[in-house]
Amino acid sequence: MSIVRHEIITRFLLIAVLLSSAAYSQDRASWQIEVVEKVSEGADAFTSLVVDRVGTLHLTYATRNGSDLRYAFRPKHAKRWDTVTLDKNGGAFNSLAIDAHGWPHVACNSASVVGLHYATWDGKQWKKVVIDPVKTGHQTSMCLDSQGHPRVSYYREEYSNKRIARNLKYAYFDGTNWYIQTVDDRSGSGRWNAIALDRGAHPCISYSIGTVGYLGLANQGNSGWEHTLAALQESTGKADSYGASSLVLDTSRCAASRLHRHERAYRQLFLA
Repeated sequence: MSIVRHEIITRFLLIAVLLSSAAYSQDRASWQIEVVEKVSEGADAFTSLVVDRVGTLHLTYATRNGSDLRYAFRPKHAKRWDTVTLDKNGGAFNSLAIDAHGWPHVACNSASVVGLHYATWDGKQWKKVVIDPVKTGHQTSMCLDSQGHPRVSYYREEYSNKRIARNLKYAYFDGTNWYIQTVDDRSGSGRWNAIALDRGAHPCISYSIGTVGYLGLANQGNSGWEHTLAALQESTGKADSYGASSLVLDTSRCAASRLHRHERAYRQLFLA
């Protein structure tokens, strides 16, 4: 059995190692492969990677069966990765963010304990909370505001009374309490999503819309959530099928990038 099947090596990690190299230049760049952790077969699922402002690499990952959520980090010039188990209940579709202290924040779904889960390191210990205690699934996305408070977009599968929900939700923490809002209540909306904040700290979310194959964009204004279709049907008249999306905001307005599930095409949308 190949040793590669026993190692956590992802394309995301390769990108981070390349960009963090002190000797990096456009004509001298080369890929470096590192082993984060030797693990049993079936790991390397649901990875999320962040490089903080001092060059430290932070990585979360889970086993393919969702039974174990792990966190690893490596300072810029260090040779060894430090790893820890965040949750033995697992963590699917985890999203990682790093605050100004260099401390990690993780949001995820759990394979065995329902709900949207959140964990953060406060410099001494890990603090964990279930943000939304109902069944969640598919993509989660998280960013931090200027105070280091988390903002999370996610997909709710069920309401508290077990009725089917399947809609896009948004949760935020104000330093004391968590608050939850519905962004788009159409069935199937938000299964795949990505979040970013504008200059006014207002959330902007790109997401898949139901079964029609559209890519939506929602941003929160003073009067509530405003919705835009970021990608319509193609000229063939057939709906696209959009999977995972990625969202980045420039200094003026939203710029949404998305990944077409089938064609793997990269596009951008600019809002006036």
